[in-house]
Amino acid sequence: GEDTWEKLRQAAGVDESFLNYKVYDDSVTISLVERACEMLSECAYRLLYLFGEHFFQFCCHSGHALMLRTLAADLPSFLDSLDSLHSFLTLSYKGNRHSQNTLDMNAPSFRVERTSVGHTLLHYYSDRKGLSHIVPGIVSAVAKDFYGSEVTLTVVQSEEESTRTAKQHHVAFHVKQSEVTVRSLFGTDLQVALCSIKDFTPAYPRRLLINVKTFCDVFPFHIIFDDKDVFVVTVIAFVIGGVIAGQMVWMDNPTRVLFICSPRLRSIQELEICGLHLSDLAPHDATRDLVLLNQQRLAEINLAAELERQEQELRIMSRHLEQEKHKSEALLAAMLPEHVAQQLRNGDRVPASDFSECTILFSDVVSFTTVCAASTPSEVLELLDSMFRQLDRLTVVHGVYKVETIGDAYMVVGGVPVPDPNHAYRVANFGLAMLLAIRHVHKPRSQESVQLRVGLHTGGVMAGVLGEKMPRYCLLGDTVNTASRMESHGKPGRVQFSQSSHRLLEDGPYKIECRGHIEVKGKGRMLTYFLVGSPESHGNRAAWIARRL
Repeated sequence: GEDTWEKLRQAAGVDESFLNYKVYDDSVTISLVERACEMLSECAYRLLYLFGEHFFQFCCHSGHALMLRTLAADLPSFLDSLDSLHSFLTLSYKGNRHSQNTLDMNAPSFRVERTSVGHTLLHYYSDRKGLSHIVPGIVSAVAKDFYGSEVTLTVVQSEEESTRTAKQHHVAFHVKQSEVTVRSLFGTDLQVALCSIKDFTPAYPRRLLINVKTFCDVFPFHIIFDDKDVFVVTVIAFVIGGVIAGQMVWMDNPTRVLFICSPRLRSIQELEICGLHLSDLAPHDATRDLVLLNQQRLAEINLAAELERQEQELRIMSRHLEQEKHKSEALLAAMLPEHVAQQLRNGDRVPASDFSECTILFSDVVSFTTVCAASTPSEVLELLDSMFRQLDRLTVVHGVYKVETIGDAYMVVGGVPVPDPNHAYRVANFGLAMLLAIRHVHKPRSQESVQLRVGLHTGGVMAGVLGEKMPRYCLLGDTVNTASRMESHGKPGRVQFSQSSHRLLEDGPYKIECRGHIEVKGKGRMLTYFLVGSPESHGNRAAWIARRL
């Protein structure tokens, strides 16, 4: 699945996605295989075998099924034709500084040695060491899907051979194939009738009516050598093997070998580099048609590769956009209640709501002006950030909503935006918890702990979103003013609350001290109380509230 792939990709340190027409370094493949074996607790043989099967299915689903199915009539011939197919496909993956490829396609090579009916030796040559186990998976899938047979591959030889350029890994597989069910190109059974041609005798003229010059004109690229021309064989095998391609034909009398070949050309550019023209190629040589066909195909490949690259960029941009969207939504959810944020995301207006009863808490830092005067602005910011981070975590624990912070003031509410009959207990518990938590926050350049004044009040409010630019969820009403007065007229390290809050808290697991009547600015004389708590009673209080909730 995608989650496992993402973990594997990060563990292997590879790109987020892969392009079809880009050649990747072998180290990417090796790293993926090693990490996958570790993550899946699977051996490399099993993993590569399954990958071989999957790779064949991927090629078929990518539009190559008909081409592969018509490659050969039997499995050995299919394997024998793979080198020619790879040679043709190399043009699609040829690296140059103007394309996305910096590497050339480095395809493996296959040689088939027929031993008996149903038994074949498959020789696999590759510069990539350790990936030979892909071959049994591919061959098994081809045999089953194209030729209706089962095969078993056994390694009979594995060695490293030296070539003129590098070390090459050579693995020989013994391929045992079960009885083949003859199938059509589309997989249906055929009734095959073998027709014998009678009365046909080949004629061999005593004198060939063609001179050497005519033969050379018809076959401009050819070499004839006998069993003594070891040097010529070596040259063909190691030097011009990468420049020309062709067919070996045995000549019985005398014993010679005719190598009918043609330049290994796949594009107009390669023709120009070799200093050749299309007229230099024999009319019957398929290379001429191949060059012209590949010229058009190369343009289509470049266009497809560019479209794929742009698609990948769009996919990456879309993923990054989705990540940024999640960040924006998380930021909006942190600033506003969830249901309000959802309404704003949908483009809806958020109507104001009337809450008949809630409990509001205000707090501020004692002697904050003095602290600011003795500290630098950065130290003050660090102090407030440390304090507010701890208080933010407490809002989640106690289920209260943080309304806003203004300077050193911190405001929360219980029962808004979601009504809660236990709002007073939640806010009271939060007030006592914040006094305990703030002991671990020290003033700048001092080991003295910060002190808070905390005030509570219970009453009704109107709540809604104000403004469009940087919208805020605000509470309006006299309850807000009174809660603020409870804080400003309180005492350091104490939680002061009004008579309306006392009515809801007096039956709770709190120790309450009556402060008496005090003069409150704008309110006159009010009867207030102090909420007293200690670390020893915190567990009992939390258990009582949990039972009540």
